[in-house]
Amino acid sequence: MPSFIEKFGSLTAAGYVLTAKETSIVSSIPTVGSLIGFVMIALMADRYGRKITIYAGAVIGLVGMALQVAGSSLALVTVGRTIAATSTFVTINMALTLSAELAPACLRGSIMTLSAVTIGIAGIIASGINYGTYAILTSLAWRLPVGLQFIGPVLIILAVLFVMESPTYYLMKDDDQKARQSLVKVRQGYTNAEVDTELENMRHQRTLHTSTQRISPLDMFKGSNLRRTMLSSSFVIITQLSGLAFATSYAAIFFVEIGTVNPFLMVLALSILEWGGACVGQVLIEVLGRRNQALLATGVLFVLDIAVGGLGFAPATNLKATRAIAALCLVFGFFIAATMSPLQWCAIGEFPTARLRNLTSAYALLNSSLASLVISYVLPYITDADAADLGPKVYLIFAGCMLVCFVWAFFCYPEIRGRTLAELDEMFGEGVPARNFRTHVCVNTLENTATIMVNDIKQEHQGETQQVEVVGDSAGATGRGQDVEMVRVGEKAGEKI
Repeated sequence: MPSFIEKFGSLTAAGYVLTAKETSIVSSIPTVGSLIGFVMIALMADRYGRKITIYAGAVIGLVGMALQVAGSSLALVTVGRTIAATSTFVTINMALTLSAELAPACLRGSIMTLSAVTIGIAGIIASGINYGTYAILTSLAWRLPVGLQFIGPVLIILAVLFVMESPTYYLMKDDDQKARQSLVKVRQGYTNAEVDTELENMRHQRTLHTSTQRISPLDMFKGSNLRRTMLSSSFVIITQLSGLAFATSYAAIFFVEIGTVNPFLMVLALSILEWGGACVGQVLIEVLGRRNQALLATGVLFVLDIAVGGLGFAPATNLKATRAIAALCLVFGFFIAATMSPLQWCAIGEFPTARLRNLTSAYALLNSSLASLVISYVLPYITDADAADLGPKVYLIFAGCMLVCFVWAFFCYPEIRGRTLAELDEMFGEGVPARNFRTHVCVNTLENTATIMVNDIKQEHQGETQQVEVVGDSAGATGRGQDVEMVRVGEKAGEKI
């Protein structure tokens, strides 16, 4: 914005500008906020709970935004952005963890990809506000958009008041009563029998039994946890290797060619397009499944990268080729939002084991920040005219990356759609190959848990008058699609166990 550049930029013969150094500082230093957020999560999430950690992140966000609004120097604005980045890191991470632990297995993918949809809505609102204020000549042009960010943390603080703490957190604290109360609240319409069955299944998460042991970040890289950590971080890195960063910047050429040169309007249009992709992705993730979507995403992006890279050999004077490249970049952004983004949100929350979920998901988001920083730093050196001058031909490099990622996904990326977290613990613990995840028969299924509970009750009350009730329906909730036999015994007659 002109008023921002005039306030914090350097005066040159051409007027006020933000130098490359100043731009680099403002863009890269906030990545430090991700490191601070990682430490916060490691210290707080398992000790004080998911909700308290979200509250802390939101409050920190208010501080960061206040510093930006009141910023009288670029250094103060950068500090404010760093603190705000810490807030964003913590709240997104904890929201993903809480979603994974509260959602039924059959809806977990759709619920977790809501993050992409809501972030997309926020992006559209932010872009619209910037478009409406950029022409203001006073500091209100940038102070108003920054100040309106206060609404986000305040809404988070108010909304989390109505959110239940994770039953997994209570189980790690050996508080079965609160764990059951939490599960009952988020399983409206479930019978007591179904709630008890799911709660018992949650107890089978292997690492819940090590709740009294001290955990270390190094535990993420030991045994089967190493595989889970790599899978959690996989698509946040693959997304950066796909060429998304260059697609976003090169799409500006498309708008210039058709006569639209306002960059704020361009960002607004791109935000709407990406939001549309996120909405499609929320459906695809459950229809296709994780593994099929991973193969589809890397395969199609390989083709798109080849197409754009090939067009890059056309002369710069070839307007048809230029427009085709820019149009493909727009398609690229939509497709990334519809395929890659849902996968990365799901992977962050689903793959980690219970005791390491906070650390592993934080580590994945940290990798996302670092990968984005590295790509953004390296890209100009291989694409700009005064450097390697590859331009769109850089997409051939991204195509090679996507080919490698496709092969990796085929051999290493498992299908976990509809699996409970206890089932994932079992399969990773047994070292089940990725291609066998979909058909593998687990012991720790909800159906087997219900059967074990029934058999235990029958043995305990053998010889007593027993009344058996069959509870079940064909609803789509996790484990509810089959009949579950439960028992009423003696003095517990009339109460579903």
